[in-house]
Amino acid sequence: MPQVSIILPAFQAENTLERTVRSLTSQSLADIEIIIIDDGSTDSTLPLAQQMAETDKRIRVTRQPNGGVAGARSSGLDAATGTYVVFVDADDALDDCLAELVLRMDQSRADILFFGDAVVGKRVRKQPLRVPEGAYNSAEIAPFLDASRLPWTVWGKVFRRESIASLRFVPGILSGDDALFCLHAISAAQRFYVLPAPYYLHQRSVGSVFRRYHPRRIANITETCAYLNRYFADPVKQPTNVGGMVGRLYLALIDEACQNEFYPGCPHKGSGRRWAVRALLSEPAVQAGIWRAKRLIQHPGIGCRMRLFAARNKLVRILLARARRAVRRLL
Repeated sequence: MPQVSIILPAFQAENTLERTVRSLTSQSLADIEIIIIDDGSTDSTLPLAQQMAETDKRIRVTRQPNGGVAGARSSGLDAATGTYVVFVDADDALDDCLAELVLRMDQSRADILFFGDAVVGKRVRKQPLRVPEGAYNSAEIAPFLDASRLPWTVWGKVFRRESIASLRFVPGILSGDDALFCLHAISAAQRFYVLPAPYYLHQRSVGSVFRRYHPRRIANITETCAYLNRYFADPVKQPTNVGGMVGRLYLALIDEACQNEFYPGCPHKGSGRRWAVRALLSEPAVQAGIWRAKRLIQHPGIGCRMRLFAARNKLVRILLARARRAVRRLL
C-alpha cells in the first residue's frame, strides 16, 4: 500500500500535464501512486499520460467519457489505495513537500491537513495560510473556518483515506463540487493539522473553467444552493464546526455566478447582464441560501462581497453596486 494516492483529473491538458506529473514523480517521498483520470480529452492528453505511465510504474491511467471534474475525482477515489489522498489539478504542481506532509499526518493522527498555496504566473505570489501551525480538534478549528482563513478547495489538503472512504463528489456540478466534498469531509473529521507553508503551486490561466463564461453557471449555482438547502433541512446535518464556512460558501457561489456575466465569451450586454443578475437573485433557492448564510455567519457586517474580477469599466462598477444593493435588500 503506498503512503499517498495523488488523484489527478485531466481534460485537454496536453500542454501542462507533463510538468504537473514531473513535480509529483520528483518528490523526495517515493512511496506514492499517481492516478491520472482522463475525462474524455480529444487532444493528446491520454497518449501522453500512457507514455509517462510506461516509464514510471507509480503512474496509473484511467479513461472515462467526458463527465466533468467531479466524476473524474470520484473515479480517482475509487481507484486509490494509499493511506492518504492528495488532489492535484492538471495545470498545477506540488513543491517537494509530500514527505513533510506525511510526517505531520503521522505525528498528529489528523484526518485532514491544510496547507497553503502560491499563484504562479509572471511572478510567484505566495499565499500561506493565516493560521498558526499545529494540531486542532473540531472546536478549535471552527473559528478559522468561520473567518474564511482555511479554503474549501480539495487542493491544498491531505485527507486520511479511511476518513473519506464513504464520500464521493456530487456529479454534474460545474462549480462548487470540491466545496461540497470538503463540507462533508470536514464535518465528519475529528482531528486537523494546519501547515501554513505555500506548497501547492497553483496556476490559473485566463481560459480555465474558472475564468471563462459558461452558459450553465447560473443554473449550476442555483442547483448547488438547492443541494445545500436540502442538506441542511435535515436537523441531524445542521452545521457545527463548519457553519461560517457554509455561510460564506453560499455567498461565494452567488459571487461566482455574477462574475460569470463579465467573463470573456459572455453574450449578454448592458441590460442583459442586469437581467441575469436580477434573475439569479430572485431564484427561491438562492434567496433561501442568502437567508441561511445570514444565520450561519456570526459576523453581522460581513455582507456579500460581490467581487467581480473583471470589473474594470464604469458599466461593470455600476452593475456591481446594483448587485450589492440587491443582496443587502435580501439580507
